[in-house]
Amino acid sequence: MAEQLVKKISETDMTQFTTAELQTDLAACITDIKLCKKALAIGITHYNKSSVGIRLSANTVIQRVIEEELTRRKRNLQKQLLRNIQN
Repeated sequence: MAEQLVKKISETDMTQFTTAELQTDLAACITDIKLCKKALAIGITHYNKSSVGIRLSANTVIQRVIEEELTRRKRNLQKQLLRNIQN
């Protein structure tokens, strides 16, 4: 189940989201990662019948995917600005 969720997240087309949406989701994701780590540290492994570990894994993948997309956008913007300056 966790592997399927991670695969689905990794295959999501991030270009369909605005940069603002990605930044908002990234902030929420990072907050949730911190909460999951705290929960696991004090021995809480399940919350509302779902695994905190799976939630942590999914959020870690989401964070990576969003950060990769934001980095890609930043690089593309820098390239575009450089081309505009050179022209």
